[in-house]
Amino acid sequence: MMGKSLGSAIYGYEIGSVSLDEHTVVPCLICERTDLGARLTLLDASPVPTSFLLGMPEDGDTRLCTVIWRTPEVIGAWFDGVPDRACLS
Repeated sequence: MMGKSLGSAIYGYEIGSVSLDEHTVVPCLICERTDLGARLTLLDASPVPTSFLLGMPEDGDTRLCTVIWRTPEVIGAWFDGVPDRACLS
């Protein structure tokens, strides 16, 4: 299935980390990333809260994210702080 890709997408696999809370971090695969958000694969996406920190060690960057959709193992998330996306939904 093909989806909309907004902004310049980076495809490929990058190791990342998702902070579940201030004491728990789980690894993830960043499968696709744009200026607006990312698609992440985890062993189990169910414990990931609606808002979470995504660590991207390859860039040395950490972004606050909001879940916009999820399956048992995959999450689509917006990067918080991106200009108004109301017209993109």
